[in-house]
Amino acid sequence: MKSEALLAAFSAFAVVAVAACSGRPVPTAPTPAATLTAPPAPPAPGATDPAPAIQTWTIAGVVTESAPSEQTPIGGARIEVVEGSRPDARATSDGNGYYSIPALSGGATLFVSREGYEPRRLIVPSLTRDTRVDTTLVPVLRSIEDVFDDCILANGRAIGHIVAIHHAGTLRADANWYGTSTFFRMEVWKDGTRLAETDARPARDLRLSVPVQPGRYEVRMNGERDLHYRLRVTRPS
Repeated sequence: MKSEALLAAFSAFAVVAVAACSGRPVPTAPTPAATLTAPPAPPAPGATDPAPAIQTWTIAGVVTESAPSEQTPIGGARIEVVEGSRPDARATSDGNGYYSIPALSGGATLFVSREGYEPRRLIVPSLTRDTRVDTTLVPVLRSIEDVFDDCILANGRAIGHIVAIHHAGTLRADANWYGTSTFFRMEVWKDGTRLAETDARPARDLRLSVPVQPGRYEVRMNGERDLHYRLRVTRPS
């Protein structure tokens, strides 16, 4: 039994020796395969760095009448964003004509309207800061009557009544008067030029009719002594 064990051991040693001498690799126990680990998944876009906030700006301004009454504010005008980042944004001008629309980006197209005025469309280019946008509206064409009642002309000093006209048409002035004066004159002026005149001796009524273009006109009253009068001016808006 012992001799058989020795023989087996010798035979195994002989096999290893022969393999080593012949240059063939010596059989060894297999090496366990390496465990492959998947690389970590990249972070989702925007998961670590939030998207930058969109910069917004404010459009604000004043709505007034067009020349020659550009100093007259228009309250109650409606200003709407019809194209742009906030097409539902709108504002209403206050009694001073002021309005403000915040939180806008990019460009915007505004639609400005008010009853009694011609609407207007405004294009505002790309916004890079808070922007002031003033605008004017033209009164719709209609006939307007201005009445200057119970006016007193003292010591023969002239009195001028200013009217603003936005459309071409005809200005008509009618005056009734009484007092101690024996002479009463009515004149129409524009830009320092007298356009028409008429006087009364001894009639109590004065009438003038003058073609007009847009601008400021003065109806001037004059007399020799004290008098009272009532003036009615009919004109295009």
